[in-house]
Amino acid sequence: MFEVLPDEVLLSIFCYLHPVDLIYGFLNLNRRFQRIIEPYLYDIDLIGNNRPTYRQFQLFCQNILPLYAHSIRSLELTGPQQLQLLQPYIDQLVNLKSLLLENNGEYFFNGLNEFVVKALSLQTLTELSISSAERDTFYKISSNSTSSNLKDLTLIYRSGLWSLSYGNRMPHIRRLSVTCMNFQALEELFEVMPNIEELNLSIVEYYSLKTLNILQAPKTLDKLRIECGTIQCGGTSTELTFETMQTLLKAFNSQLVSLTLIMINPVEDFSNFDKVQSLVSNFTRLESFQYLINTIHQPNSQSHFPNVKVLSDSSYSLFTLPKPQQFD
Repeated sequence: MFEVLPDEVLLSIFCYLHPVDLIYGFLNLNRRFQRIIEPYLYDIDLIGNNRPTYRQFQLFCQNILPLYAHSIRSLELTGPQQLQLLQPYIDQLVNLKSLLLENNGEYFFNGLNEFVVKALSLQTLTELSISSAERDTFYKISSNSTSSNLKDLTLIYRSGLWSLSYGNRMPHIRRLSVTCMNFQALEELFEVMPNIEELNLSIVEYYSLKTLNILQAPKTLDKLRIECGTIQCGGTSTELTFETMQTLLKAFNSQLVSLTLIMINPVEDFSNFDKVQSLVSNFTRLESFQYLINTIHQPNSQSHFPNVKVLSDSSYSLFTLPKPQQFD
């Protein structure tokens, strides 16, 4: 029956099947099906709506990986159970370029770092992304990243990266996305990664750092994205002042080509168009300045913000287009 259907119809039918069932059921039927199914092997997504049942994941590990692990270029996993079952097969992923590890609210215990250390032995890995990283995950990565091919690193922490605890320098990292507890971690990051070209930074706490005004940014860094605002915790709040943002950005004003700001419930100064524009008035190379500012403070009637939207809770969204999206 399936043999007589055109490729377009088959692809529409396959949309309703889980990737594991699709690969296992159709890959070896004949050459035509092999040609259609093989691209599904390149990018394996086992998170979100694609999260497999325990039976499906066992099927993937026991029947698909031993035969086709070399075909996988991108792999997305979630939760400690998937990491535990797949760990014995990591060294078979000889062509893996991108690895995403997502936490769905379960505790990894020591399983996450053990899995990451083993994955770092793959010389083809160029991109590593971890949500809900453990406190010492960065140290494990910097101490075990033996390949210079790893260029893109994303680390999302529940409470922000407090300190690196050091390890080895990683001059091969070109793009970093990270949640930091404070600006002290930023100083340490620049020491460990002296050649980054793009930084996506989310800051949790904003107490003043005495050395912020002498922060030394890598000369290679020309794309910066900052996410911050006012954080409510235990009845108290911490907020980033406009002056602190000015001081921070001065470290980059002679080198940035692209700057994106995402501000969630910031102080009132950030609802003043002229003040927001003044943040980049001394930037000598800037080509793109994008922002998304969600605020309870109404911009004045003479505001020149290009887009202003009143939200359902009567707060305001001030943004450029295309509207920036949060990375964490």
